[in-house]
Amino acid sequence: MSMNRGPQVPQKTARNPLGNPDRPIFIDAGHTYEEVMVDIQWSLKMKIPIISGHDYSDSWPGVKQAVDEVFGADMKVVGSLWAYCL
Repeated sequence: MSMNRGPQVPQKTARNPLGNPDRPIFIDAGHTYEEVMVDIQWSLKMKIPIISGHDYSDSWPGVKQAVDEVFGADMKVVGSLWAYCL
């Protein structure tokens, strides 16, 4: 007699809610410095290879400050879009 224990969760999914760390992330939630830093730090911890977002402008100083502090010259900016690649 076999017991159905439900779907098995792959280890990768258990560690990373996105399921596949090879996928990019686009950050566009909170716009305060603290909120953006949480999103960036989580993305780095999960080893997301492409981290990007928008509202990189003087209108959103928290976004700009967090992105500059973490990525500095290693990121690309086009208009108000920003991106960092591992």
